[in-house]
Amino acid sequence: MISSCVLYPSDYSYITRSRKDRALDPTRLKWERIAAIVLTGTRREMAVSQQELADRLGWTRNMVANLESGRRSLRLSDLFLIAAALETTAELLTQRISNWGKP
Repeated sequence: MISSCVLYPSDYSYITRSRKDRALDPTRLKWERIAAIVLTGTRREMAVSQQELADRLGWTRNMVANLESGRRSLRLSDLFLIAAALETTAELLTQRISNWGKP
């Protein structure tokens, strides 16, 4: 079984959770999907292809595609790297994520 580690800032302890456990959390899934939609939309607004973004990040196009499709979870560090590669700020991306779907 594949697992991941979660760092809680309050005590900096690692807690291992399986993918199955994470998949059962609908709130997490909702926010990961919204983040993927926002990243895809922002990239397209800036007329940057997946390949061009991947080249700027030193990643493969497949890594970008996996983030945008939700097959890979977005890490906070990824958000900052992507923002810099798109010549925007992580603050703008997080605002778009938190405001997504609001009138």
